[in-house]
Amino acid sequence: MKDIEIIAGSEKDAIDFAVKQFRMPREAFEVVESFQESAPEGGLPELRFRLRMKLDTLIAVTRERVAGLLKQMGIMAEVRIRPEREFLHVDIRSESGSLLIGKRGETLDAIQHLTNRMISRSERDMPLILVDVENYRERVNRRLRKIALSAAEKVGKTGQPVELEPMTPAERKFIHKLLSEVEGIDTYSMGREGQRRIIVSLENAPRSTSVGDEEILPELLNDITNVKRQRPLHEGTAPINNKAKPSNGSDAPDDLMEPEPD
Repeated sequence: MKDIEIIAGSEKDAIDFAVKQFRMPREAFEVVESFQESAPEGGLPELRFRLRMKLDTLIAVTRERVAGLLKQMGIMAEVRIRPEREFLHVDIRSESGSLLIGKRGETLDAIQHLTNRMISRSERDMPLILVDVENYRERVNRRLRKIALSAAEKVGKTGQPVELEPMTPAERKFIHKLLSEVEGIDTYSMGREGQRRIIVSLENAPRSTSVGDEEILPELLNDITNVKRQRPLHEGTAPINNKAKPSNGSDAPDDLMEPEPD
């Protein structure tokens, strides 16, 4: 799990902000480093703290909140969790599996979205929580992983962007998170919902102005933000995701801070 960098006046302030931002108890965080950076001329120096979230606490809190959600739905189930790099797999075992999956996985997507929002206000610096029932998500993600890594390999060889097929918000989030770990590769989404798709390109390459047969208006291009750019958290600035709010034409990696319309 990535460390979390926060600008704050004190260690207590840094942990207070992390508790609020990530919706986790104080004992979930430990300070691994603090340092002061020199300020620009006329400014004040910045005190930065590097925090680390304890994986066992994250797993315990996630299990408790998913179980609570299922209880409110009136569903008896067993919840198992396993970490894997930038993902946290939540496996739900229940006799109501088909009900939890829903038509084309729509109910399962909704449960996954709610679970991520219950754990954190943003997916940045956090594992993406993948909720699965009867290995439905695993089968879907196995296909998505193959598509994403194949596209990244092609982009690396040719230098040309690759446009993927239209996908749901949950599928796009998975691919954005997966390819964020591939050095030199950038991803962003374009198009209207229903035909919204991911563009895989070289990092810092010019962004596309069209997707499929749909031309994107020039003024919308100004809202496209760099997926790879990371900034430390600061309680006095915008929320944890310090990127501009994406337009309907393009976005950063479908971040949980800006849930997409159904």
